Amino acid sequence: MAIKNARVEFNRVALRQEVAKEYFKQEIAKEKKEQEKAKKDPNYTKEVQNGIEEIKSEYEHLFDGYNVAKEFTNPYASYAQAVFSFMDKDYAKAIDKFKEISAINKKAVPFEKNFSKAANSVKGGKNYIFLAFEDGLGSKKDEFKLTIPLPINDKITATSLTFPKIVKRDASLKTLSINGVKSFEIANFDDIFATEFKIELPGIILKSVMSSVAKGAVAGAVANNTSGIGGDLVGLGVGVLLSAINKTDTRSWLTLPKTASIAMVENKGSYSIKDSSGKEIAKGKVKKGKNALIWVRSVSGAEPQVVVMEK
Repeated sequence: MAIKNARVEFNRVALRQEVAKEYFKQEIAKEKKEQEKAKKDPNYTKEVQNGIEEIKSEYEHLFDGYNVAKEFTNPYASYAQAVFSFMDKDYAKAIDKFKEISAINKKAVPFEKNFSKAANSVKGGKNYIFLAFEDGLGSKKDEFKLTIPLPINDKITATSLTFPKIVKRDASLKTLSINGVKSFEIANFDDIFATEFKIELPGIILKSVMSSVAKGAVAGAVANNTSGIGGDLVGLGVGVLLSAINKTDTRSWLTLPKTASIAMVENKGSYSIKDSSGKEIAKGKVKKGKNALIWVRSVSGAEPQVVVMEK
Protein backbone atom coordinates (compact mmCIF):
# COMPACT_ATOMS: atom_id res chain seq x y z
CA MET A 1 0.00 0.00 0.00
CA ALA A 2 1.45 3.37 -0.99
CA ILE A 3 2.09 5.88 1.78
CA LYS A 4 -0.36 8.33 0.23
CA ASN A 5 -3.08 5.67 0.12
CA ALA A 6 -2.27 4.60 3.67
CA ARG A 7 -2.79 8.15 4.88
CA VAL A 8 -6.16 8.21 3.10
CA GLU A 9 -7.00 4.82 4.61
CA PHE A 10 -6.02 5.96 8.08
CA ASN A 11 -7.93 9.21 7.68
CA ARG A 12 -11.12 7.58 6.45
CA VAL A 13 -12.31 7.20 10.05
CA ALA A 14 -11.96 10.95 10.53
CA LEU A 15 -14.04 11.91 7.52
CA ARG A 16 -17.39 11.76 9.29
CA GLN A 17 -16.33 13.25 12.63
CA GLU A 18 -16.48 16.85 11.43
CA VAL A 19 -20.19 16.54 10.70
CA ALA A 20 -21.20 13.51 12.78
CA LYS A 21 -22.40 15.25 15.94
CA GLU A 22 -24.35 17.88 14.03
CA TYR A 23 -25.76 15.20 11.72
CA PHE A 24 -27.11 13.14 14.60
CA LYS A 25 -28.54 16.19 16.33
CA GLN A 26 -30.45 16.80 13.12
CA GLU A 27 -31.49 13.14 12.98
CA ILE A 28 -32.87 13.28 16.53
CA ALA A 29 -34.76 16.49 15.73
CA LYS A 30 -36.06 14.90 12.53
CA GLU A 31 -37.19 11.84 14.49
CA LYS A 32 -39.23 14.03 16.86
CA LYS A 33 -40.90 15.74 13.91
CA GLU A 34 -41.70 12.36 12.34
CA GLN A 35 -43.29 11.22 15.59
CA GLU A 36 -45.43 14.33 15.76
CA LYS A 37 -46.43 13.96 12.12
CA ALA A 38 -47.30 10.30 12.64
CA LYS A 39 -49.63 11.13 15.52
CA LYS A 40 -51.76 13.19 13.12
CA ASP A 41 -51.99 10.35 10.58
CA PRO A 42 -55.39 8.58 10.72
CA ASN A 43 -53.51 5.27 10.39
CA TYR A 44 -51.65 5.96 13.66
CA THR A 45 -54.15 4.05 15.77
CA LYS A 46 -53.82 2.51 19.21
CA GLU A 47 -53.16 -0.85 17.53
CA VAL A 48 -50.31 0.67 15.52
CA GLN A 49 -48.82 2.21 18.65
CA ASN A 50 -49.05 -1.16 20.40
CA GLY A 51 -47.32 -2.77 17.43
CA ILE A 52 -44.48 -0.24 17.60
CA GLU A 53 -44.02 -0.85 21.32
CA GLU A 54 -43.96 -4.61 20.70
CA ILE A 55 -41.19 -4.15 18.12
CA LYS A 56 -39.20 -1.93 20.49
CA SER A 57 -39.42 -4.61 23.18
CA GLU A 58 -37.71 -7.03 20.78
CA TYR A 59 -34.70 -4.70 20.81
CA GLU A 60 -34.58 -4.55 24.61
CA HIS A 61 -31.44 -6.70 24.92
CA LEU A 62 -29.94 -5.89 21.53
CA PHE A 63 -27.50 -3.40 23.02
CA ASP A 64 -26.31 -5.70 25.82
CA GLY A 65 -22.53 -5.93 25.56
CA TYR A 66 -22.28 -2.51 23.91
CA ASN A 67 -21.27 0.71 25.61
CA VAL A 68 -23.79 2.99 23.92
CA ALA A 69 -23.02 6.68 24.29
CA LYS A 70 -25.53 9.52 24.33
CA GLU A 71 -24.07 10.96 21.16
CA PHE A 72 -21.78 9.97 18.33
CA THR A 73 -18.09 10.30 19.19
CA ASN A 74 -14.96 8.86 17.59
CA PRO A 75 -11.70 9.49 19.49
CA TYR A 76 -9.70 7.57 16.88
CA ALA A 77 -10.52 10.27 14.34
CA SER A 78 -9.10 12.87 16.73
CA TYR A 79 -6.00 10.70 17.13
CA ALA A 80 -5.48 10.68 13.36
CA GLN A 81 -5.72 14.46 13.31
CA ALA A 82 -3.42 14.78 16.33
CA VAL A 83 -0.67 12.62 14.85
CA PHE A 84 -0.76 14.24 11.43
CA SER A 85 -0.71 17.68 13.06
CA PHE A 86 2.30 16.56 15.13
CA MET A 87 4.09 15.30 12.03
CA ASP A 88 3.28 18.60 10.30
CA LYS A 89 4.84 20.36 13.34
CA ASP A 90 1.57 22.01 14.33
CA TYR A 91 2.06 20.98 17.95
CA ALA A 92 -0.59 23.28 19.43
CA LYS A 93 -3.30 21.72 17.29
CA ALA A 94 -1.96 18.24 18.03
CA ILE A 95 -2.18 18.81 21.79
CA ASP A 96 -5.70 20.28 21.49
CA LYS A 97 -6.83 17.17 19.63
CA PHE A 98 -5.43 14.98 22.37
CA LYS A 99 -7.29 16.99 24.98
CA GLU A 100 -10.45 16.10 23.06
CA ILE A 101 -9.47 12.42 23.21
CA SER A 102 -8.84 12.53 26.96
CA ALA A 103 -12.23 14.11 27.52
CA ILE A 104 -13.84 11.12 25.79
CA ASN A 105 -11.50 8.35 26.95
CA LYS A 106 -10.12 8.81 30.47
CA LYS A 107 -7.58 6.04 29.86
CA ALA A 108 -5.91 8.39 27.38
CA VAL A 109 -5.02 11.00 30.03
CA PRO A 110 -1.50 9.56 30.70
CA PHE A 111 -0.97 9.34 26.94
CA GLU A 112 -1.98 12.98 26.57
CA LYS A 113 0.66 13.98 29.13
CA ASN A 114 3.33 12.00 27.26
CA PHE A 115 2.10 13.48 23.99
CA SER A 116 2.45 17.01 25.37
CA LYS A 117 5.96 16.22 26.67
CA ALA A 118 6.85 14.85 23.25
CA ALA A 119 5.73 18.08 21.59
CA ASN A 120 7.90 20.08 23.97
CA SER A 121 10.91 17.77 23.56
CA VAL A 122 11.03 17.97 19.76
CA LYS A 123 13.06 21.17 20.00
CA GLY A 124 15.62 19.17 21.94
CA GLY A 125 16.12 16.86 19.00
CA LYS A 126 13.82 14.00 19.98
CA ASN A 127 11.48 12.33 17.52
CA TYR A 128 8.75 9.76 18.00
CA ILE A 129 7.09 6.71 16.52
CA PHE A 130 3.31 6.53 16.76
CA LEU A 131 1.42 3.27 16.43
CA ALA A 132 -2.14 3.07 15.10
CA PHE A 133 -3.52 -0.45 15.31
CA GLU A 134 -6.88 -1.37 13.77
CA ASP A 135 -8.02 -4.82 14.86
CA GLY A 136 -10.66 -7.25 13.64
CA LEU A 137 -13.97 -6.44 11.98
CA GLY A 138 -16.63 -4.22 13.49
CA SER A 139 -20.30 -5.04 13.94
CA LYS A 140 -22.52 -5.32 10.89
CA LYS A 141 -26.23 -5.18 10.19
CA ASP A 142 -28.32 -8.29 9.71
CA GLU A 143 -32.08 -8.77 9.71
CA PHE A 144 -34.80 -10.58 11.60
CA LYS A 145 -38.52 -11.09 10.99
CA LEU A 146 -41.26 -10.26 13.43
CA THR A 147 -44.98 -10.96 13.02
CA ILE A 148 -47.25 -8.42 14.64
CA PRO A 149 -50.97 -7.64 14.33
CA LEU A 150 -51.60 -4.46 12.32
CA PRO A 151 -54.91 -2.82 11.41
CA ILE A 152 -55.43 -3.13 7.65
CA ASN A 153 -58.71 -1.66 6.36
CA ASP A 154 -60.35 -2.00 9.78
CA LYS A 155 -59.20 -5.62 10.11
CA ILE A 156 -56.39 -6.85 12.33
CA THR A 157 -53.98 -8.69 10.07
CA ALA A 158 -50.95 -10.70 11.18
CA THR A 159 -48.10 -9.06 9.31
CA SER A 160 -44.52 -10.27 9.11
CA LEU A 161 -42.09 -7.35 8.97
CA THR A 162 -38.31 -7.33 8.57
CA PHE A 163 -36.14 -5.20 10.81
CA PRO A 164 -32.37 -4.63 11.11
CA LYS A 165 -30.24 -5.88 13.98
CA ILE A 166 -26.55 -5.58 14.75
CA VAL A 167 -24.22 -8.56 14.93
CA LYS A 168 -20.73 -8.59 16.42
CA ARG A 169 -17.81 -10.00 14.46
CA ASP A 170 -14.45 -11.39 15.57
CA ALA A 171 -11.40 -9.61 16.90
CA SER A 172 -7.97 -10.60 15.59
CA LEU A 173 -4.75 -9.85 17.52
CA LYS A 174 -6.56 -7.64 20.08
CA THR A 175 -3.42 -5.85 21.29
CA LEU A 176 0.14 -5.10 20.14
CA SER A 177 3.33 -3.72 21.63
CA ILE A 178 5.97 -1.57 19.97
CA ASN A 179 9.48 -1.65 21.41
CA GLY A 180 8.02 -3.15 24.59
CA VAL A 181 5.30 -0.50 25.02
CA LYS A 182 1.83 -2.06 24.96
CA SER A 183 -0.92 -0.40 22.94
CA PHE A 184 -4.17 0.59 24.62
CA GLU A 185 -7.63 0.77 23.16
CA ILE A 186 -8.70 4.27 22.20
CA ALA A 187 -11.87 3.52 20.26
CA ASN A 188 -14.36 0.66 20.12
CA PHE A 189 -16.13 0.75 16.77
CA ASP A 190 -18.75 -1.74 17.93
CA ASP A 191 -19.85 0.85 20.48
CA ILE A 192 -19.77 3.67 17.92
CA PHE A 193 -21.77 1.55 15.46
CA ALA A 194 -24.33 0.67 18.17
CA THR A 195 -24.66 4.34 19.17
CA GLU A 196 -25.40 5.33 15.59
CA PHE A 197 -27.85 2.45 15.21
CA LYS A 198 -29.71 3.28 18.44
CA ILE A 199 -30.13 6.91 17.37
CA GLU A 200 -31.64 5.86 14.04
CA LEU A 201 -33.72 2.93 15.36
CA PRO A 202 -36.97 4.72 16.42
CA GLY A 203 -37.28 6.29 12.99
CA ILE A 204 -36.64 2.95 11.27
CA ILE A 205 -39.40 1.26 13.28
CA LEU A 206 -41.90 4.08 12.81
CA LYS A 207 -41.36 4.34 9.05
CA SER A 208 -41.55 0.57 8.57
CA VAL A 209 -44.82 0.18 10.47
CA MET A 210 -46.54 3.23 8.97
CA SER A 211 -45.40 2.25 5.49
CA SER A 212 -46.76 -1.27 6.00
CA VAL A 213 -50.14 0.03 7.16
CA ALA A 214 -50.34 2.34 4.15
CA LYS A 215 -49.35 -0.40 1.69
CA GLY A 216 -51.76 -2.79 3.40
CA ALA A 217 -54.56 -0.29 2.99
CA VAL A 218 -53.93 -0.21 -0.76
CA ALA A 219 -53.78 -3.99 -0.97
CA GLY A 220 -56.91 -4.26 1.15
CA ALA A 221 -58.73 -1.82 -1.10
CA VAL A 222 -57.95 -4.07 -4.05
CA ALA A 223 -59.33 -7.03 -2.11
CA ASN A 224 -62.52 -5.18 -1.21
CA ASN A 225 -63.11 -4.26 -4.84
CA THR A 226 -62.71 -7.85 -5.99
CA SER A 227 -65.87 -9.89 -5.74
CA GLY A 228 -66.45 -13.58 -5.05
CA ILE A 229 -63.99 -16.23 -3.99
CA GLY A 230 -61.13 -14.42 -5.66
CA GLY A 231 -61.73 -11.42 -3.43
CA ASP A 232 -61.55 -13.59 -0.33
CA LEU A 233 -58.27 -15.05 -1.51
CA VAL A 234 -56.82 -11.60 -2.14
CA GLY A 235 -57.98 -10.51 1.31
CA LEU A 236 -56.28 -13.50 2.91
CA GLY A 237 -53.14 -12.69 0.95
CA VAL A 238 -52.71 -9.11 2.21
CA GLY A 239 -50.52 -10.18 5.13
CA VAL A 240 -48.45 -12.42 2.86
CA LEU A 241 -48.06 -9.63 0.33
CA LEU A 242 -46.85 -7.22 3.00
CA SER A 243 -44.35 -9.80 4.21
CA ALA A 244 -42.96 -10.06 0.70
CA ILE A 245 -42.63 -6.34 0.03
CA ASN A 246 -41.38 -5.21 3.45
CA LYS A 247 -37.61 -5.31 3.40
CA THR A 248 -35.07 -3.66 5.69
CA ASP A 249 -31.87 -1.82 4.94
CA THR A 250 -28.90 -3.88 6.16
CA ARG A 251 -26.23 -1.90 4.37
CA SER A 252 -23.27 -1.08 6.61
CA TRP A 253 -19.58 -0.22 6.41
CA LEU A 254 -18.22 -3.77 6.40
CA THR A 255 -14.51 -2.89 6.46
CA LEU A 256 -14.48 -0.87 9.68
CA PRO A 257 -12.28 -2.36 12.42
CA LYS A 258 -13.63 -3.68 15.70
CA THR A 259 -11.25 -1.62 17.83
CA ALA A 260 -8.45 0.90 17.42
CA SER A 261 -5.45 0.96 19.75
CA ILE A 262 -2.48 3.31 19.96
CA ALA A 263 1.02 3.54 21.40
CA MET A 264 3.94 5.97 21.26
CA VAL A 265 7.70 5.48 21.72
CA GLU A 266 10.75 7.66 21.24
CA ASN A 267 12.33 7.12 17.86
CA LYS A 268 15.70 5.49 18.42
CA GLY A 269 16.08 4.33 14.85
CA SER A 270 14.20 1.02 14.84
CA TYR A 271 10.97 -0.66 15.84
CA SER A 272 9.75 -4.13 16.74
CA ILE A 273 6.02 -4.84 16.86
CA LYS A 274 4.80 -7.94 18.69
CA ASP A 275 1.40 -9.49 19.40
CA SER A 276 0.19 -10.44 22.91
CA SER A 277 1.92 -13.85 22.69
CA GLY A 278 5.29 -12.20 22.02
CA LYS A 279 5.39 -13.13 18.34
CA GLU A 280 7.04 -10.45 16.23
CA ILE A 281 4.82 -9.37 13.36
CA ALA A 282 6.95 -6.50 12.04
CA LYS A 283 10.33 -4.84 12.51
CA GLY A 284 12.35 -2.24 10.68
CA LYS A 285 14.39 0.96 10.69
CA VAL A 286 13.17 4.54 11.00
CA LYS A 287 15.34 7.60 10.36
CA LYS A 288 16.22 9.11 13.72
CA GLY A 289 15.71 12.66 12.52
CA LYS A 290 12.05 12.06 11.66
CA ASN A 291 8.73 11.29 13.32
CA ALA A 292 6.92 8.23 12.09
CA LEU A 293 3.45 6.74 12.09
CA ILE A 294 3.11 2.97 11.80
CA TRP A 295 -0.34 1.82 10.73
CA VAL A 296 -1.24 -1.82 11.37
CA ARG A 297 -4.44 -3.49 10.18
CA SER A 298 -5.20 -7.02 11.34
CA VAL A 299 -8.12 -9.25 10.30
CA SER A 300 -8.48 -12.80 11.55
CA GLY A 301 -7.14 -15.33 9.05
CA ALA A 302 -4.95 -12.87 7.14
CA GLU A 303 -1.44 -11.49 7.48
CA PRO A 304 -1.42 -8.06 9.18
CA GLN A 305 -0.91 -5.05 6.92
CA VAL A 306 1.89 -2.77 8.12
CA VAL A 307 2.60 0.65 6.62
CA VAL A 308 5.27 3.07 7.85
CA MET A 309 4.97 6.81 7.19
CA GLU A 310 7.93 9.06 8.04
CA LYS A 311 8.06 12.83 8.08
